[in-house]
Amino acid sequence: MLVLLSPLTVLVAIAGLKAGVFDINLAYDTITMQAGLYLAGLGVLGAILALVGAVRAFRTSWLIAVAAIVLSAATVVLFVREGSAVSGDQQYGAGGVSTDSDDPIGFSARIMAERQADVADPSANDFGPNGCQIAYLPTQTAPGVAGYALQEAGFEIRDIGINRANGVHTSFWFDRTYDAAIRIRPGRTDVRVAPRDGARDHGTSCRLAQKILTALQPSR
Repeated sequence: MLVLLSPLTVLVAIAGLKAGVFDINLAYDTITMQAGLYLAGLGVLGAILALVGAVRAFRTSWLIAVAAIVLSAATVVLFVREGSAVSGDQQYGAGGVSTDSDDPIGFSARIMAERQADVADPSANDFGPNGCQIAYLPTQTAPGVAGYALQEAGFEIRDIGINRANGVHTSFWFDRTYDAAIRIRPGRTDVRVAPRDGARDHGTSCRLAQKILTALQPSR
């Protein structure tokens, strides 16, 4: 039973977030990454004790105990991997990342309206590479390629123009929304990705921006 507590805790966090009972900080940082990880450790300990008891009693249930150990260990590994990504939080601002921190890349009017409706700070410019390995492309990208890049990175296109493309990405588990803007100029294409909720970024904006930039580059 201890083995199932951690996954169930994560499901409760997700359900509470989707129902509006928890905010992202409580659901992800506290319930998932703290309580969930602690319960995952207890699950491993419980599974080991169950295996020892089963072997000593010569019971056939030792197979179940082994399966419990594998499941609980896999759960801990997933938490550790997620935690390693989160450990670099301080490198990323709440406004996401941009390939041009000197000349801010603006979102379209439609995206800005959505951000305001979701109580996102429309003027948040706490961005920049900040440890994120991204750089502008020294080429003028075609609008169609920009739209393709957004879709390849998991964004839903909101609008496309001759010098811009904007999209929205919503994460599967915790419903976090990220806005992306691609700005096209002669000899240069810039990308910006920003979380809408203003919570800690965990480097996701950086990873999404890298996916967009990879898709923007011509195949070789």
